[in-house]
Amino acid sequence: MAAAAVAAAAVWAPAALLAAPAAPGASPSPSRPDSGGRSGLLDLSPLDVALCVLLVAVQVLASWSLGLGLHRQLAVAACRCVLQLSLLGVLLKPIFALGADRWWVVACYGAFMVCVAALEAAGRPAHGYRGLFRDVALAVGGSSVLTILYAALVILRLRPVWSPGYVIPIFGMILGNTVTGVSVGLNAALEELASGGDRVERLLALGASRREATRALVGRAVRAAMTPTINGMNVVGLVSIPGMMSGQILGGSDAGTAARYQMMVFFLIGAAGCASAAASVHMAAAAVVDGGARYRADRLVARRGAGRKAGGGGSGRKGGGFGAWARGWLPGGGRRTAAAAATTDGRGAGQEEHRRPLLAGDARG
Repeated sequence: MAAAAVAAAAVWAPAALLAAPAAPGASPSPSRPDSGGRSGLLDLSPLDVALCVLLVAVQVLASWSLGLGLHRQLAVAACRCVLQLSLLGVLLKPIFALGADRWWVVACYGAFMVCVAALEAAGRPAHGYRGLFRDVALAVGGSSVLTILYAALVILRLRPVWSPGYVIPIFGMILGNTVTGVSVGLNAALEELASGGDRVERLLALGASRREATRALVGRAVRAAMTPTINGMNVVGLVSIPGMMSGQILGGSDAGTAARYQMMVFFLIGAAGCASAAASVHMAAAAVVDGGARYRADRLVARRGAGRKAGGGGSGRKGGGFGAWARGWLPGGGRRTAAAAATTDGRGAGQEEHRRPLLAGDARG
């Protein structure tokens, strides 16, 4: 928190205090350049951003009038937004400077981004299991790294490949959108495994393999994860101007070039999101239905308040944060679901005996 405060002070320091003193007789530079020339971005002062923060009052008013109880969460979210972006603005300067000649600087920062993204995605579903964070980190990190390498080597042909000015912003956009898809897919899959495990058990009892018993729910979960990206591609350019294109246009880039960069980013996000969602959902299904084709409801852990975040709404953190990491990586911990509490380990062990007469009767029929 102290580091974020120092970063905020550095970012919000008035430009007049940081600039070198003007030469005697020189005319002062205008604080607001003419925007018609489009030579660069207009400078936003701390006062300008404070005027933007006042718009949070609209959300607070809606929360109060509808009885949503989101007043505290909105305040915390606004403060975190300011502090985290201020810290990012300070950190990226030395990272860009050092990373131009040192690939490991970009790699370390990329690994940090993957860990934060995996922690956020693993903390959103309403149910979890031991090893969830590990699985999400592998799925998100693997798909995102392969995607950014394809972009750097094949599409952009960067020299050096790790050019931080390109790799870090694009990698961040890929990870940010991947988190949403993975959390939606995992929430759908784990919710169905927790509430509809009897259907999976029936298929297993009839001789279906683990893949066959979970194929339908995995497909539904991956479909739900991919839907936001597909919807975004359908309306882009008609309803909204995406963030990267808007940023390049505001920075003075040609609109055609900005449009082509945005196309690239959309396709990169779609590929990484699909791969990471499919991998994470498959690993979640494999964790709940083990290699012996036994449905293990005892491995599911219910989380209070986490499910509201899976679709991108709400900010309740119970079940997320460090607790999600501890339950997702370290052994032990967690509160089992009601169905899992009624399910003992003997249920899985006795499932083979239950399956044999069903299979024998099915064979006789």
